[in-house]
Amino acid sequence: MCRMVLPQVLCRVIALISGLGLILFCGSCSSYRTFEVEVLTPADVTLGQGKKLGYLNRHIRKVQDTSFILYAYEGMTPDELSGLFYQGLTSAWTEDGTRDSIPAFAENLVSYMRSDSIPPAYPAADIQKICRTFGLDYVVSLETYYYTVNERSGSIKSNYCVRLYAADEPAPVDLIVYRDDLTDYLTDEFNFLDFIRANAWDKGALYCKRLIPHWEVTERRVYNRQKVLRMGDIFYRQNDVEQAMKLWEAATKERPETAVQAYLNLAWLSENQGDFEQAIALLKKARELADKNKPAHPDILYLTDYQKTLEKRLKEYNRIEQQLN
Repeated sequence: MCRMVLPQVLCRVIALISGLGLILFCGSCSSYRTFEVEVLTPADVTLGQGKKLGYLNRHIRKVQDTSFILYAYEGMTPDELSGLFYQGLTSAWTEDGTRDSIPAFAENLVSYMRSDSIPPAYPAADIQKICRTFGLDYVVSLETYYYTVNERSGSIKSNYCVRLYAADEPAPVDLIVYRDDLTDYLTDEFNFLDFIRANAWDKGALYCKRLIPHWEVTERRVYNRQKVLRMGDIFYRQNDVEQAMKLWEAATKERPETAVQAYLNLAWLSENQGDFEQAIALLKKARELADKNKPAHPDILYLTDYQKTLEKRLKEYNRIEQQLN
């Protein structure tokens, strides 16, 4: 999906990466320009529109927690790191201006667990009470978060465990553990501590992506080495999609290599218009031509990946529509 209202927009172009890319494959050259696009990706958990979210910090820590080595630095206390996670979560949740801010809660007392195991779920009755009191539908809980610091080996690893609770469900509806090895970032103390804080914020924003449809950056190609393809690209850059389409359709009558590239260009036009089925049909035609072109067609890898991507996006379409409406 490009940025717009469903179903018209499911992709949006960000920026041109290379005016003319040249790739050598199987002894032949294939020229194209590559550009970045954002594609709308469904949430992992379908909440529905208008749902209200809360945030809970359970204050659960490991008994033998080496995070205290970090906590000694300014801006690195447990509450400050939890606050950064909350800020990242809230920022991503309210970014489009259609959702309410997220109220935050915390356990009054710190509790401890003896291993790296996942803490037991928060009592359903307590979740229901919080949701009923504050008019919430879901609660994101930062179950536990800690850093394993090994001064002898010079390594550091992070662990963030997050659950999602629903007001009307007896058990959590989502659970994920983010584990990162941050050792490679131990190059400069100031930059590293700054990175730790940014990492906490990013984890909150990253979890929010599990809850709402979001835009992810990927790449697409427009082939333009052959004369007719290049003319079509000139019109396309001038936003004359109709003329570009006519030229690329004409190019499908050229020799097989050019025809395959023309079909790839046309598939992009269809994808950008939200017509995944038409885009896939065009790629199937490209595949038929490529299979007949021996040795293997130079663009077969891109063709294969592109077809898989569009088939996946077609399956995701109904989920996205449900999540946005």
